Amino acid sequence: MERGIPFVWKGADSRRILNPNLSLKNQILLLIASCSTKVAVDDLIRWTEVKNKTYFKKTLQNLHCDRLVELNEQTGEVELLPPGDKFVLDILSPRTS
Repeated sequence: MERGIPFVWKGADSRRILNPNLSLKNQILLLIASCSTKVAVDDLIRWTEVKNKTYFKKTLQNLHCDRLVELNEQTGEVELLPPGDKFVLDILSPRTS
């Protein structure tokens, strides 16, 4: 299910994180959450405008190992898992001190 994510701007064929101070991990999770289907890894790389693709792929692998996303290396697609969905909700919820 595609949901409106306030930190994500959607264009015709691109998406952008509106808060550049978010970590790459959080950017990836928000971008995946803003899509209704599996997301191509190449699209995520393009949308985050990351320069170091090796670092990006390592971050994605860590998200997979942490069971926040399901990464299919054969198809080059990734989708959000339920724990990742909860993580995204925590990112979006206002922080209380």
